[in-house]
Amino acid sequence: EWLDRGVQLQADSTEEARHAYEEALARDPSLVEAYINLGLLHHKAGRFDAAELYYQEAIARDPGVSLAYFNLGVVHEDRGDLPGAIAAYREAVAREPTLKDAHQPLARLYGAEGRRADAIRHYAAAKALDRPPGKKRR
Repeated sequence: EWLDRGVQLQADSTEEARHAYEEALARDPSLVEAYINLGLLHHKAGRFDAAELYYQEAIARDPGVSLAYFNLGVVHEDRGDLPGAIAAYREAVAREPTLKDAHQPLARLYGAEGRRADAIRHYAAAKALDRPPGKKRR
């Protein structure tokens, strides 16, 4: 109930949403989505350290949650920590190979590092995810 309330409030009142997510976690600390959403609220407010802690907690509770790794990659990138961003995006892709949103920044960051083969591989993966199922490449 508190998690749903946080989701509903997130667009209109970040402070009320934050309170709802915290209440949800007080009642059920296993709610990974609440950690991710709290991380997102802090991230949007520029509180990168707090966002990172919430994403890390989500990962600790469910190591398979690709979205937490992706969001952690964005935090690292926003801080200018490109190796940290690459590592987090790679973890996201390892857990969910169809996560196009993680392939794209990986390709861009690998390209910036001069890692052409890695960049091409992730650009190709992202592009392949754009194709409708069953449609072959020309």
